[in-house]
Amino acid sequence: PTHRLMASSSATPSAPPSSPFELLPWVAAAPHTPAAAVSAPRLLASYSVPAAAPGAPPIAPRAYDPGLAGRLPLDLNAGFEEFIAKDGSPCPVEPIVAALDAVGMADWKAFDVVTFRNNLNKIGMTPFDPSSAWELDAAAHPTHDTLFLDIRQLPDSYRPSQPAEASRMARFSYYGYKFEQLATAPPAAPAATAAPVDANAEFVAV
Repeated sequence: PTHRLMASSSATPSAPPSSPFELLPWVAAAPHTPAAAVSAPRLLASYSVPAAAPGAPPIAPRAYDPGLAGRLPLDLNAGFEEFIAKDGSPCPVEPIVAALDAVGMADWKAFDVVTFRNNLNKIGMTPFDPSSAWELDAAAHPTHDTLFLDIRQLPDSYRPSQPAEASRMARFSYYGYKFEQLATAPPAAPAATAAPVDANAEFVAV
């Protein structure tokens, strides 16, 4: 099949493309860097972040329910009014460091970057969503080249100013948490899918 990207010499975004850009010949002619070695993820450590409710028990790992398909369709809107969103507390990288240290894996010479997946999502999505702002706090190890990245909450000035847009983003954020709750709930425990979703409660795998 022919893959095409449309290129335009006009500075006006709405102008029609002036000529087709043939993708496959460009890929074939472009210089290539050596392929990066990518290994399968391996669980090194884990820890729990408690729910917002006082006295809430630690969060345990939950497995995907292979019988989920038999329960479709599911309503991801259910329980949205009781959703407990993240409280906006700082999210430093120190818990990851402590978890690795607790299992004897804190050999920083073996790590290039220590961070949350959320930060990698922001960096990796930038070419596809250049209009969304983000900030990171970064620190380098004093004797090694390891880079530590904290999640930095954006000021309110960066958040949607239109109530409708803010509401839409909140609902789509909820859909992700609700799907995780439904997809990992034991089939014999329907009450687990009816409990309010608390985005602050997390089981974190490192």
